[in-house]
Parts: sequence; structure tokens; C-alpha cells
Amino acid sequence: MEQETDDRNKTSFGDLPPEVQSMIGRYLWQHELPVCLRVCRAWQKIFSAHLWREADLSWNRKEVEYDFVDGLKTYGHLLRSLTVRDDSLFMCSIMRSRPDFQLTSLEVHLTHTGHWQPFVHFLRRGSTTGWRRLVFSVSVEQGPTYQFAADFFEALLKHASTLEVVRLEDECYADAEGIDRLLCTAPNLKVLYVSNDHKDDHAGGYLDAKTIVDSEWVCDNLEVFACEIRNIPRPDITRTILDQPATKFVQTGTAEESLDLQYRIYSKLARFTKLRELTLGFYYIPGNSIVVPKNRDHIRQFDCLAMTLDGGLDLLKDLTELREVGLQDMEIYIDGEQEKEWFDEHWPNVAIDNENPDEDQSDSNTVDEQPSDEEATVEEEEVPLPPPVNSE
Repeated sequence: MEQETDDRNKTSFGDLPPEVQSMIGRYLWQHELPVCLRVCRAWQKIFSAHLWREADLSWNRKEVEYDFVDGLKTYGHLLRSLTVRDDSLFMCSIMRSRPDFQLTSLEVHLTHTGHWQPFVHFLRRGSTTGWRRLVFSVSVEQGPTYQFAADFFEALLKHASTLEVVRLEDECYADAEGIDRLLCTAPNLKVLYVSNDHKDDHAGGYLDAKTIVDSEWVCDNLEVFACEIRNIPRPDITRTILDQPATKFVQTGTAEESLDLQYRIYSKLARFTKLRELTLGFYYIPGNSIVVPKNRDHIRQFDCLAMTLDGGLDLLKDLTELREVGLQDMEIYIDGEQEKEWFDEHWPNVAIDNENPDEDQSDSNTVDEQPSDEEATVEEEEVPLPPPVNSE
């Protein structure tokens, strides 16, 4: 009798209000949702929206992709987030399946050169409600990399009012004017991440300091700014670079012109008071490039902000939310006494990354020294373990 009473007092899934039933689906793993669909038609109706809300096809086989495209005809209106690899034919198949996608997030892993136009076409038509998150990760081992040129940004800027995250990662080229236009037209943008492939035949992947000084950036809620800012005169750089005088690598201009331009750039960055990450330099590991990693001067920025108080660094003191600053492969002078004191006072909790992993390593042609017999004996001696700790 008591068991029957307990059973009657238990609340079953069917007793829950429909809105509560729907909320449960948000907390289930993607592989758990198909099981729920097989229970009954009522559950299928409830959990289909959650199952089809996100799709990751970056690893799938062709036959899985075909099934997915077929499923889009019925459930495509539920899809909000899509992750795919760089198969342009597959993207065309997705677009043909239905033209009324309501996607808000797209992530594409680009691993080989191919036809870029289908991706631009998908940007234009893949979201009737407006893109919010766009991630393109580029890793091309051979051949030219993808170029995020004017046509890409034309498609992107049609969704400027809704964009919150734009990440162009790893080996990529991005049109400098397009990046600037995005910052001028995307008021809700929170994350801008644009890396630079540092290939000689590309002049993009960064913002041109002389062009952006008069731009009206509207993304005041930006939390991540990761993009090189270049084309700044740096007459203060006088050291020999790659066995040549610095004038071969440094932008021409007077000291006054350099300091004035740097001051104006710092002023623009100072507006982003919600920044958590500020990256102005990336550590680049060349793949099929002729660049030798041991000598970073091949790809170092000699036309960047100097990160000194004389140039206007103090304007960034109100960026109190900062937790990470990336300054790799940049010709900067942050080791001065005044600069050190400034960082300790204003950015005590900021991790500043300005060192490359290979800078302090010995030359690759150097043979490792063998330990002496005495050292080897010491290393081989057993170290007695401490007595066990009483667990009581």
C-alpha cells in the first residue's frame, strides 16, 4: 500500500507543463537526444527542436552528409548552428535543400584550397534572421590560402546589425578595408579575431593605422580585439635586422609623425573599456613557408605600436577588465622601468604574452651535451619516498 502511495506522489515527465518539458532538452547531450526521439511521438515532437538546433559535420563521412541533407527538408527550419568542413559541393547541397534557413552560427574548418564562392553565397542566404557568430578556421598545408576579400565582407556586412562574434583564425588573408568597415557597422560585435598568415604575397590580415585613425568604430561593447595594427612609422628602430640596416624594414616617417599616429591609435583602443583580450601580435609557426622559426625577424612587426608611455600607452589605463594581452613577434619596448611600473600599477592581473617559445632555445645544429659519469650516477640514485600520510 505504501509503495502504491509513493508511486502516485511521484511526478512523471508527462505531468510537467509543456514549457518545462521543452527546457529539459537544453541540458541533454547531443548523443542523448536521439534516444529521447525513439520513446514516443510526443517526445519526438518535444526533442526534435533540440536535436536539430546544432549540427557538427566537420568529421562526418559522405553517407552521413547525404542523410543530413535529406533531413534538412523536414527539420531545416529548426537548425540554428552549423559546423562543417570545407566541402563546397556539400555547401551547395545544403543550400538547395531549403532556402529559408534561420541559422545564427556558422563554423567552417578550411583545410585545403577550393572554390570559395559557395561559402560567400551561403553567407548571403544562410540566415533569414541574421548571423550572430561566424568562425572560419584555416589550415592549408599546400598551395594558396583562403582570401577573405571584398566579396566576403560585402556578404558579411549585410548582417552587421546582428553580428556578435567574427573569428578568422590561423592561416588566412583578410581585407584590411573590410575589417575596418566591420568595426564601423557592427554595433553588437563582441569578438573580433583576425589572424595574419604572414605570407609575402598577401598584404592583408591587419588594420592599416593610417587608414583607421579617422574611422568611426561603433562596437563599444567589444570584449576581444585580436588583430594586427600596422603601417606605423618607427624611426626609433635602429638596430641591424637580418644583416641589413633598419631602414630596409621600417616605415619612413619622423618621430613626431610616429608618436602622433600611435597616440591616435591608443585613443581608439581606449574606447573599448569592456575588453578582456587585446592581441596585437600573433606567434606564427610557418608550415610550408621558407621562414625559419629560429629567426623571427623574417615575420616580426617593425611597423606596430611600440607600447611605450611616450607613444600614449597610458591612454589604456582604464581597460580594467583586461586579462590577456598578446604582443608576440612585435618590435616593442615594454622592458623600460617606467613601462614596468605602469604595467604593475594598471594591469596587475593581465597576462602579457610577448615571448616566443623558441627564442631561448639553443640552435638546432648544436649537439646536446652528454652528462658526466658523476652526474649520471647522481641521476640514477633512488630517492627515498616519504612515509605515508596517516589518513585518519
